[in-house]
Amino acid sequence: MKRYVKSAHYTTYQGHQIRVNEGETTPQAITRYKNQIAKEESDKLEAERVAKEEKLAAREQRRKIPRYANGTIVLGKDGKYYQVYDGYYVEQYDDIAYEAVPCTETGKWITPRNDYEDLTIEIYQREDIQKKIK
Repeated sequence: MKRYVKSAHYTTYQGHQIRVNEGETTPQAITRYKNQIAKEESDKLEAERVAKEEKLAAREQRRKIPRYANGTIVLGKDGKYYQVYDGYYVEQYDDIAYEAVPCTETGKWITPRNDYEDLTIEIYQREDIQKKIK
């Protein structure tokens, strides 16, 4: 006795071959295909959204790390040179603060005229520093 195997039935929808499963009508197969495409698109958008959030979170963490090492000479936006030390994140200003000593371009400290003046001042990475010199 020969058994006949029913061959797979396919339909074309928007240029794509869609298999019509056994016991399924052509419109049901098309609906299943549309739902599959919609789910894949939704998953892709969700993955992109999660990746974007992770990227933003990583950027926020990097903004809290001091850019300049101890002893780095920087040019301030006021046109003066400073040697920066001990950078730390200040949440109130959402910026990195440094203890800075006014100096020349070569790194020679400019000491205050009076003994009661403080040698260091506080400067901020985004607000006060223009660029790194060395």
